[in-house]
Amino acid sequence: MTYGYLESFMYGEVAEGVGAWLVDAESNVAPMALSDIVKGYVDNRSRFASFMLKRDIGRYLKANLTATGLKNAAPFDYELCFSEQYFGCSNQQFLQQVSQLLDVNLKRTKWRNVKRFLKWR
Repeated sequence: MTYGYLESFMYGEVAEGVGAWLVDAESNVAPMALSDIVKGYVDNRSRFASFMLKRDIGRYLKANLTATGLKNAAPFDYELCFSEQYFGCSNQQFLQQVSQLLDVNLKRTKWRNVKRFLKWR
């Protein structure tokens, strides 16, 4: 798996957040906003996992970005190419937004481990 953290993020948090795995009877659940999905990811994972996700996004964009956009549709199966449907943007814009939101949330949680340590003491 070249982009393991990115695939995990797409199959896990994003797919569940937008209800991609729900059957038609359950599909009346409103999809989550991208900012909420990324915030939940950062809050529930280690900072290392968040940094690795950001690295995977950067590496994928660097390897596949051309002047006309992404040369590959997605770094994951085509069944998960739902950024246009749920978020109204291309996969490139979607990945760039996730990267920016990761920066914001990593800054927000910068002192999280220090605060936990001080509480423990």
